Parts: sequence; C-alpha cells; structure tokens
Amino acid sequence: MVELINISKNEIDACLALSVHAWQEKYTRPIAENLARAYVEPETLIPLAITSFDKPIGFLLFRFEKEINTILLENFMIDSHFQEKGYGTEALRKFVILAENMQGYDRINGLIAIGNLNARKAFERAGFMRGAVDLENRLNEMIFILR
Repeated sequence: MVELINISKNEIDACLALSVHAWQEKYTRPIAENLARAYVEPETLIPLAITSFDKPIGFLLFRFEKEINTILLENFMIDSHFQEKGYGTEALRKFVILAENMQGYDRINGLIAIGNLNARKAFERAGFMRGAVDLENRLNEMIFILR
C-alpha cells in the first residue's frame, strides 16, 4: 500500500537517503536539491514522500502552474530497492486522485527523459498519455487530463 505524505522532520532523513540506480541518476535531481527548491518556493513547489507501511520509498515534487491550469510533476523517483514492484505506478495513481481534488486544475504534466523507459511505462500504466516530444531537450511530455 502506497501513500503520499507531507515530509516532516520524521521523514526527512529517510527521504534524503533514498537513491536510484547509478544509471538513473541523470534522470532525476537529488532530493536535497528538490527540498531546497521547495523551501525557496513554498507557494508553488510541493514535495511529498511516497511511503509504504510508513516507510519512505520514493519522492515527488510538483508545481502549480495556475496561468495554464496545470499541475507540473517536476520530479518523481522510487528508491532503487523498491523499483519494478508496482510502487511507482501506484504512487502516480494516488497523485492523480490527489490532483483531482485540487480546484482550478484540469491536467497534470510530467516530463521524463526520452531514454527513461521505466518511468514512461509507469506513467502510462497510471493512465497518462504521451504528449509532445522535445527532441532538443530529449524529453517526453506525459499528460493526464483531470477534467
């Protein structure tokens, strides 16, 4: 069972200890950097811990883009020890449910590196569809229409 929770003092050390496989590091920013960004922009950047049985197993960071009614999923990762077990897909589905309860937003956008096939599959299993491809920045846009 996966839950998305606000990061408190109790979870911060466990979240900072999360890591991906070495070959995936190029696809995600370090959690410490994401937490620092969220600290500087608390009105628009929201960090959440992905937990299973009260233990952090992943992390996500999202942004509100009010001018275009979109929630941008900026960073999403599952610890290397918990990958390929369905946790990522379940966390994305929980995030969609959370986003559906936020007023004023009609879609979720996620950007993933073109080479990050595992992430793309998790997004697709969670109901996201592929949007535009940015070849210059080597990114796939993943979209979930909320309304």
